[in-house]
Amino acid sequence: MAAFIEHSLRGTNHATARTGTPLDFIAFHAKGAPTTVDGHVRMGIATHLRTIDAGFATVASYPELRKTPIVIGESDPEGCAACQGPQLAYRSGTMYSSYTAASFALAHDLADRHGVDLEGAVTWAFEFEDQPYFPGFRALASSGLDLPVLNVFRMFSRMVMVWHYHDDDVPGPEAAVTLDVSGLPVTDGAMRLSHYRIDETHSNAYAAWRRMGSPLAPNRDQYTQLEAEGRLSLLEPPSEVAVAGGMSTVKFALPRQAVSLLVFE
Repeated sequence: MAAFIEHSLRGTNHATARTGTPLDFIAFHAKGAPTTVDGHVRMGIATHLRTIDAGFATVASYPELRKTPIVIGESDPEGCAACQGPQLAYRSGTMYSSYTAASFALAHDLADRHGVDLEGAVTWAFEFEDQPYFPGFRALASSGLDLPVLNVFRMFSRMVMVWHYHDDDVPGPEAAVTLDVSGLPVTDGAMRLSHYRIDETHSNAYAAWRRMGSPLAPNRDQYTQLEAEGRLSLLEPPSEVAVAGGMSTVKFALPRQAVSLLVFE
């Protein structure tokens, strides 16, 4: 990437015969490296983040590019959307959604550290026609049923998000979360809190399909149920929370690989 930037800034533009070429944005790809360890998937988010960190460092080394938008043109846990295999078994469930929540947030942290402008990132996901239900390709939906990772992207548009990501796809204890939120529009009083969740029993059509016995061809009633299970869903009915000085504290348990979205209104 450094050679490309160097040419764009200081090389000969063969269309104009002048020095340099305008850059509207800079894009690069970043991928993780999942493996299987002792029969479970280990994601390798560090590989993904090292690539992002190196890309940001390269851009930051050119002072004239610090305000140029950066788009991570493919930002995914690995590099083969159409491949299948044991190390890719994470794709239909909550491992993928929690990884996405964590990696996007950490990418923004890295951008802040380097002082560069991260405009956005794109997942390289596809539609795979005429496939069995939940075949394990990199996709946001399967046979019209939304996957948990799609609900993370829905959460991104609304914020405040909390996730419990681990690189290893193995059972583990819940996290006891105490969330202090400041800057709320109400100074003193109460606000309505809606708590959305992605976990094994919420916003997760894949887990619901497995609980059905993994039917190869769900009947109409089963499909309707799976459609509903795939939508972003509330953990519990909305409630009122106390606000003092524009701040509120919320406590809850967050299962491993789960993601929560809290909306204060």
